[in-house]
Amino acid sequence: MVTRRVAGTCASVLALLCSSGLLCSTVTFAVSMVNDPNGFQGIPWGAPLTESPEWIAAGTGDRIREFERKPGPPRFGETTVESLRYVTIDGKFARVAVRYQGRAAHQQIMSYLEARFGPIDRTPGQVAGGFLQQFNWRGDETEINLTYEVKKERGLVFVESRALAQTFNEQIGGQ
Repeated sequence: MVTRRVAGTCASVLALLCSSGLLCSTVTFAVSMVNDPNGFQGIPWGAPLTESPEWIAAGTGDRIREFERKPGPPRFGETTVESLRYVTIDGKFARVAVRYQGRAAHQQIMSYLEARFGPIDRTPGQVAGGFLQQFNWRGDETEINLTYEVKKERGLVFVESRALAQTFNEQIGGQ
C-alpha cells in the first residue's frame, strides 16, 4: 500500500516537473521568414504532382498523396537525409516532410535554413538545449517547422504552404 502511494506521488511529481518544463524541456525558437520561396525547390504551392518518370508514389489516401523523386538519395540543402516526401492534398502540392538522423545532419540543416530563411533569435539567457528543440520560420506563403529530439538525434522538418495547411488540419479533424 505504501509502495503504491510512493510510486503514485513520484509519478505525480514527475508529471508536474515535465509539464512545468523543469525536467523535460522543450525549447522553441521562431522568426519571421526572409525570402519566402512560395513552394519548394522551384515547385510552387498548389501545383499538381502526379506519378511520372521523375516521381514515384510513396503513400496514397483518399485526399492525401505522397511522392518521392526517383533519381538519387534524398537531399535537403546539401545534406543527405533519410527521406524527403512531397505531399499533395486534393491534387495540390502542399507540404514537404523531411526526416533526418544525427547531430551533424541537424547542424548542417540548421545552418542551411538560417542562411536561406533568416537566423534564429537566440536571446541570451534562454535555455540553449532541451530534450526536444523546435524551430519555426514563418513567411507570407510558407512555413517551416523543424523538430529535433536531442537524445535520439533525429529530426523532422515540415515545409508547407500556409494556405493549404488548413486543409490538412480539416482532413485530420474529419471535417
